[in-house]
Amino acid sequence: MKACFTIFKREFLGYFRTPVAYVFLCVFLLASMGLPWYIGHFFSGNDASLKSLFDFIPWIFLILIPAVGMRLWAEEKRLGTWELILTMPLSTFNAVLGKFLAGWAFIAIAILLTFSMPMTITYLGDPDWGPIVSGYLGSILMAGGYLGICSLTSSFTRNQVISFVLSLTICLFLLLLGWSVFNNLMIAMNFPVWLVDTLANFSFITHFTSLSKGLLRLEDILFFLSLIAFCIAVNTLIIEGNKKGRFSLSIPLLVIGLFLVNFIGKTIPVQLDLTEKKLYTLSDGTRNLLSKLEEPIVLKFYYSQSIEGLPISFKNFALRVEDLLRQYKLASKGQVRLEVVNPKPDSSEEEQAVRAGVAGQDLANGEKLFFGLQIVMAHKEKVIPQFNLQRESFLEIDISQLIYQVQLDKLPTLGIMTSLDIFGGRVHMGEARKPKIFPEWTLLKELRYNFNVVNVGKDIPEEIDLLAVIHPQYPSEEIQFAIDQFLLSGKPVFIAVDPSSIIAKNKFQQLGRMGSWEVSSSNLPTLFKAWGIEFNEGEVVGDLLNATEITRTKGAQSQPYPVWLTIDKFDKSHPITAPLNQILFAEAGKFEINTPANIKTVALIETSNQSDEMMSSIIANSSTRQLNTQIISDGKKRSLATMLTGKFKTAFPDGKPRFNQSDEEEFIALLNKDESIKESIGDESTLVLISDTDLLSDQFSIQRFNNMGQDAFRPRNDNLAFFINLLEFLSGGNDLSSLRSKGTSSRPFKVIREMELNASKVYQTKLDQLENELQAVQAQLAKIKAVNDQKKQLITDPEVQSSLLMFQIKEAELRSKKREIRKGLRENIEKIDRNLAFLNLLTMPAFIIILGINFFYIRNKKTQTARKTN
Repeated sequence: MKACFTIFKREFLGYFRTPVAYVFLCVFLLASMGLPWYIGHFFSGNDASLKSLFDFIPWIFLILIPAVGMRLWAEEKRLGTWELILTMPLSTFNAVLGKFLAGWAFIAIAILLTFSMPMTITYLGDPDWGPIVSGYLGSILMAGGYLGICSLTSSFTRNQVISFVLSLTICLFLLLLGWSVFNNLMIAMNFPVWLVDTLANFSFITHFTSLSKGLLRLEDILFFLSLIAFCIAVNTLIIEGNKKGRFSLSIPLLVIGLFLVNFIGKTIPVQLDLTEKKLYTLSDGTRNLLSKLEEPIVLKFYYSQSIEGLPISFKNFALRVEDLLRQYKLASKGQVRLEVVNPKPDSSEEEQAVRAGVAGQDLANGEKLFFGLQIVMAHKEKVIPQFNLQRESFLEIDISQLIYQVQLDKLPTLGIMTSLDIFGGRVHMGEARKPKIFPEWTLLKELRYNFNVVNVGKDIPEEIDLLAVIHPQYPSEEIQFAIDQFLLSGKPVFIAVDPSSIIAKNKFQQLGRMGSWEVSSSNLPTLFKAWGIEFNEGEVVGDLLNATEITRTKGAQSQPYPVWLTIDKFDKSHPITAPLNQILFAEAGKFEINTPANIKTVALIETSNQSDEMMSSIIANSSTRQLNTQIISDGKKRSLATMLTGKFKTAFPDGKPRFNQSDEEEFIALLNKDESIKESIGDESTLVLISDTDLLSDQFSIQRFNNMGQDAFRPRNDNLAFFINLLEFLSGGNDLSSLRSKGTSSRPFKVIREMELNASKVYQTKLDQLENELQAVQAQLAKIKAVNDQKKQLITDPEVQSSLLMFQIKEAELRSKKREIRKGLRENIEKIDRNLAFLNLLTMPAFIIILGINFFYIRNKKTQTARKTN
């Protein structure tokens, strides 16, 4: 290896002895940071990650690495030093390896010189360093693969241009293999599907994508290392063949070995998940779930592997599903058996898939795609009819939910007491109009996976295991007594109230009525007062720091809306909130808890310390700017969701209230025989409070889309996950609570958000003053025009014309001032954009240029000194 190190040192230092190396470093740094910044919209993307950089890296390598590698052997041939190296006392392998490692180290230095990008996102936000580290590792490995090919092609010819074109063509082909359009083209040219899939496994994109996401898979690392080893070995054999005047017959064996190593790598599901949330690793909840299996489970994965024309992204997703199922099998210690079934057309496997309930999707080519899962335990079965690519981040959730459900003898019963149309239905609007049909909420569909859901009225059946009270409007004493007794019986209760339900107001508007806070608020006054809970149903919480960016009118610029709160900070020590990343509250209220000392209180979700309350009745008539100015923070956080545990006392100490004023005998009997519960039975009761109900609706929790002809949805945030997670915790399904929302993390630029808030405060007053002046001017203009329209004649009075012109000029001036102020709102942010762009794009290239100039200056000076000495 000493000879190899000698070659390495000679070649590596040789890069820096020519201006080409410094030019390459400058061009690489400008491309790798400039393209993501301007073409990839790095700054405006508001995402504290290096995804935009890693998206461009393979394509930057495609041009620049062949420019480095084309000279490795072609230059030696051109200068005549080829034979000199081969006559040196070292093996051909050491010469090839030394030159390759020198080039690889030079490119690795170029990649690491982009360190200013991760430093930038660290300054702007809170990045996940796992994908950054693995992305850089993947970039270096991929660069080695590129360079190995370039070194190989360089040994074919002494012409560097030919070497460059040849290596670029091969690398481009290996890039395009991961592109679905290219693979579909190969299939259209009658290439066998198995061959297309095999070639696709040798795509740089296929393996680099996993690494850039923070997942170190053995098969990806083996691919790049085996490709590098293959290129070095073939390169050595070619040079040996040139030296001896023959072509080595070992090359076909190396090709077979390359395919064999990668095939073995795909069969070994070894991986290391570097993401902060462990997005690609079975969570502790799933492992606990598997450890409790009392009977064996069979996972039957139905996937139509032989269908032609499926996108590579879809096939990669199918491999991800299969890999995850194999992790279930390994973690179960023999309790889970995996069967992978390929339902070919008109086969018994296809009939089996249909009987299992796996939905077959008709494709354009007439074939049917099966892609689902059946879980069997004894005589019980559960099924995922079709895996959805849009829910890739929720794979573990979906699979573990079914494993949990298939073990239950019966689902726990959840009673929902609500005044909202959660269960759907129709409302008759009179004989002249058609009835209005309200669809069932998606919330119910998700709940039914884990609960037997019952719509509860004023009477709560005994079989109810837990109770959810959602938006109780005008609750009678009878209903509040029933809730009180249910909680004191030791069963958990969830209560969601709202000072201003947008869903309720929308319903009133759809029914042709006006919706105000009186008809959109909810409360349980008797219970809350007795339990020491204060909730003002007329007050909405505003939060400047957690305000959601929305556009209230079409075509307008988005602005932070302070009464829609995007919460992304949670208590990571509590099992309910630990897995959450983001929740949206819409016009929520707040709780003030003044419970006795024996009641333990846990604030699950709170506002920031830049929050305040405002009357819900003024929101509809106030602009976004006006709402922001009305928030005067007192530095306190406000509770949006709270959990109370302990021994509660009844809100009805005198017993069951009298509900029927005409039934005196029944009332007297109740007084004489009061069997109501006065205090919590057992150790403690659990009560969870949430100050918003809109977060549970489809409008604020999901996004609908079309999936291969079927209506599907994906979560907008963790709203439904939070609610389901909470109910599972209350019902005892704690293992599933750790699975929620692993794939919905959002890492915005926090520095930018804080600057926007500060700028909004500074300029808000000026904007409001100008807006008032502009409205007054527009009113005067409208008045003048209205008078002249009534006269039905042109404006000829010079005085009127002068007034009209004056108001028009003032209107234009005011609009110009508004534009200037809006421009000022973004001025500091744009300044940061420019400064960071300057630092990233120019600082390091300038340093490289100065270093190069200094090197050549010192070298020339030494040369001149040596000449004078001689």
